Amino acid sequence: MAESFMPMDALAWAAGLLTPVLVLMFVALRLRRRVRYPHALLNRSDRTVRADFLPRSLRLYYDSVLDAVAALVVALAIAGFPPPAASRTAVVLDCSRSMLSGERGDRALDKAAAFLFTGPDLADAKFFLLGYDMDAHKPTLSDGRRLREASASAIEL
Repeated sequence: MAESFMPMDALAWAAGLLTPVLVLMFVALRLRRRVRYPHALLNRSDRTVRADFLPRSLRLYYDSVLDAVAALVVALAIAGFPPPAASRTAVVLDCSRSMLSGERGDRALDKAAAFLFTGPDLADAKFFLLGYDMDAHKPTLSDGRRLREASASAIEL
């Protein structure tokens, strides 16, 4: 069930998600206007090195930098980084009325149970049953490990 991380997929997603950020940054750069101040308003300094260039550039483009970082994080998440751990896999079997309707063996619940027994990488998955308590009018989530261990087939489950 768990897909492995593919760096080329991450690069493709990153390129696709960074394209609008770069376009917006280019448009903002083209539309930027220089403000002309009278020289009397500027403080004269004897410095020859401009030490404020980097902070000024970061102030100018911090929103684009944050957008680019967010695009890279989303690209990595879509590509499957980090891969999910096998111990964190869980299966929830819905035992609601809609899943129980129909003939035994042909119900949606029976098909879901069959997938539980034949599905790949589900041997170590945690197993839960989702139901509904009619008295309390609340959904319930119960541990289904004992039921799964006691059942030999999907129909028996």
